[in-house]
Amino acid sequence: MKATAILLSLLLTTSILTSCSKIDNSLETSSGSQTSQTLQAENPVPDTEIQTTSETTTTVLETTSEQTTTTVKATETVKDTTTLAETTKPPVTTKAPVTTTKPVTTTKPVTTTKPVTTTAPPATTANISANTYKALNFQEQKGMWISYLEFQNILKGKSKEQFTASVKKMYDNCKSMGINTVYVHARSHSDAFYKSDLFPWSKNCTGTIGADPGFDPFQILVDEAHNRGLSIHAWINPLRGMNDADIKNISDKYLMKQWYNDSSKNGKYIVNVDGVWYLSPAYKETRNLIVNGVKEIISKYNVDGIHIDDYFYPTTENYFDQSAFSQSGSSNRSQWRLDIVSGMVKELYSGIKATNPSVVFGVSPQGNISNNYSFQYADVRKWTSQNGYLDYIVPQIYFGFNNKTQPYETNLKSWCDMVTNPNVKLVVGLAAYKIGTVESTGEWKNDKRILARQIETFRKSNKYGGAAFFRYESLFSPSSGVATQINAELSELKAILN
Repeated sequence: MKATAILLSLLLTTSILTSCSKIDNSLETSSGSQTSQTLQAENPVPDTEIQTTSETTTTVLETTSEQTTTTVKATETVKDTTTLAETTKPPVTTKAPVTTTKPVTTTKPVTTTKPVTTTAPPATTANISANTYKALNFQEQKGMWISYLEFQNILKGKSKEQFTASVKKMYDNCKSMGINTVYVHARSHSDAFYKSDLFPWSKNCTGTIGADPGFDPFQILVDEAHNRGLSIHAWINPLRGMNDADIKNISDKYLMKQWYNDSSKNGKYIVNVDGVWYLSPAYKETRNLIVNGVKEIISKYNVDGIHIDDYFYPTTENYFDQSAFSQSGSSNRSQWRLDIVSGMVKELYSGIKATNPSVVFGVSPQGNISNNYSFQYADVRKWTSQNGYLDYIVPQIYFGFNNKTQPYETNLKSWCDMVTNPNVKLVVGLAAYKIGTVESTGEWKNDKRILARQIETFRKSNKYGGAAFFRYESLFSPSSGVATQINAELSELKAILN
């Protein structure tokens, strides 16, 4: 699915921008070129899954960790994560503004903007009710990312019956592979695949932003998952918003549109980065919207988890948060940004536990640890060593065993050493989208069981908490050029996951 990374080096053409981690990728590494299987961009606008290290995929740029330039994600490619260009999504730009079968439950600790007058007032802490549903989760998490890219094919413009049939087939395929957990996009671009008072319907439902599909896709996704004993985690991108054309067409009742129309908020609460409007985490009002959005999902649907990936800061440029930083009194912008993002993660955790303590919260950051700090300001060490931030973490370790800058085993060991809080489960995110592709080491093309080997390697560690695959269509709707190898890998995965 789960498409986990990437971000910083080239300006990718913006073609598909709308959720998760991805278009036909031609992998290029610093030492050779690769042709990858068809991966659809996770966004119609700048949504490219950029990554850096020596492995790259046309929509997922991977460069070495020495890279310092930021890159624009023009088409959300694949959730890759190497050095900068290797994340699974956030556009980084140097541009100036324009089962085991044992269910496991976690119970842990607790948390508007200026009142807004609208036809349908946004949900707040006061009007979002708690949910007593007992979440279903597993000791060994075997996950699949199902992104808005899948929805472009099975939901957009489809009837309730057609969508339901596709969901049943999708989940049956996951079950046959041995999957027990699905990370399903609920909100990818400050839009919704569910009935929301805070965000407009995604255009990947009907083709038009804000248009009601006439049924509730997310309820079907939840019900059919539970019918098969699958744990379902609602996957959201907290900061990423919609493109300029879409935000102009949504109703004024939504806070994002009100901020867009307000000259004192436009450029502060929401900031345009390469044609996509991002929420700035530097303001309490924007964080409240993000937290209330998650609480709304939990109060309305019996989800088992909330999942966010590596779309944190979309750029390292100062313009993104200049006003807030200048008023902060801080002299260290990097540390200030790290603290801001950690505050958002902590507020999300508390909001989730306050609404339903049994629902787990996880994040899927870039696999390259230094990139999380240098480019996205994600303090993964803090989140995995202290209480009150996460229940699980799924680093996108999208590197092969022979990767020159981030070899799989070395990178995996770094994560195993870093996750010191026994209450935080470590799950490895694996690059199913790379199977059959050509790169300098040749392993993704020639190794018929590279993902199976990566799981077997991790299982030797006492930190093993499971594995997740980015993404569903890479394994079950591959391009003809890689289908033979994908099927061989699937057979190996079924043997070790079932």
